Amino acid sequence: MPELTINPEKVCFIAMRARGIAAKEAGPGLGDGSNPHDQGIEDEIADLDLLDDSLDDASEEELRNAIASLNEDEQLELITLMRLGRDDTATPDDWGEVLEQVAASQDTPPEDYLLGTPLLAEYLEAGLDKLGISCTELTPSGTWPEPVAPAKTTR
Repeated sequence: MPELTINPEKVCFIAMRARGIAAKEAGPGLGDGSNPHDQGIEDEIADLDLLDDSLDDASEEELRNAIASLNEDEQLELITLMRLGRDDTATPDDWGEVLEQVAASQDTPPEDYLLGTPLLAEYLEAGLDKLGISCTELTPSGTWPEPVAPAKTTR
């Protein structure tokens, strides 16, 4: 099992924000208006203000900055997790090979590459799942995980 450099809570935060962006981009237009059931769902979403910009929801700029703030190793692992999750046949044993492929082929800024990936959130979570890590068990707070401060020593 690979040992991750990137904090899994950061991966979950990125997945959560990516899911929010995807939902916002999809908007309430669930159908073409020909299905009355879709319209009812659209009305419920509008009533709940789930996609209201005034709420603290995901923004592409925030997500882009979060990915850019990762160090190079974390960025490579994030892309590796996405690719591991995207490939139904990949296993944790493939980690090293996929990581090498990512490192050798990465010529696009990681934030551009990842934000251009459809189903990014699902792939990141699937990659973590393959490593035995679940975002639902980590329950990210919705804020960027801060490093743990060193414990104060007393004399």
